[in-house]
Order: sequence, then C-alpha cells, then structure tokens
Amino acid sequence: MTTGPLAPPPRGVSDDHLWLVVRGDDAPQLVAMTGHRLTVGRDLRSDIVLDDSKASRHHAEITRDPMGRYVLTDLTSRNGTTIDGRQLVGSLVLVGGELLRFGRTIVEVLNSEPEGPP
Repeated sequence: MTTGPLAPPPRGVSDDHLWLVVRGDDAPQLVAMTGHRLTVGRDLRSDIVLDDSKASRHHAEITRDPMGRYVLTDLTSRNGTTIDGRQLVGSLVLVGGELLRFGRTIVEVLNSEPEGPP
C-alpha cells in the first residue's frame, strides 16, 4: 500500500492524541500517543515492547508531523506491517479506526479514549 499526498486529518479527530489498543499474547494494553514519536518493536527500549517472535526489534514508528498528523512508518521490518490487512509500503497517516499488525500483534488505532477496558 502506498499513500498519496498527505491530507489534514478529518473533522472529529482529536488534536491531542491517538489511542492505541495493543493486543498480543498478554492482556490488552492501552497506550496514549501524546508525544512526537513512538517506537514499536521487540527491543526493550521501544515505547511499545512486543513479546512477539514475528516482530522485528525495531519494527515501526509513529511520528507526529509538523501539521499534527500521526504518520506510521515501517522500519524495514522482516515481516512487514499491515494496516487493515494490506501490506504497508512507506508511510501512512493514521486517523483512527485502523487495525495494524506487527508480527502477530494487533494494534487498534482510536481517535478517542475508549469508555471501557480495552
């Protein structure tokens, strides 16, 4: 999957942050993306550490661009990153509602805090 020109986020997307629900072998984990960069991988220094042999040590990152959009980039991981079942090539702006896969780990992207437990 490739992306075209980056557009501003649609109305209703939080200007503050995205929420990520990480579903791996352990209990689901809720992560608020509040900074400018979030790293994902098996490396213990990652912001989201994956206990997943199919994930790379430095699998992907989500960055906030100058326009305030959240951009997912695969870091040339061994098994790739999928978004809504499609292989990610390059980078993609996240707006909420996407399902990401890093190895066997599923991450749901939300544009508002969930009301109940993940």
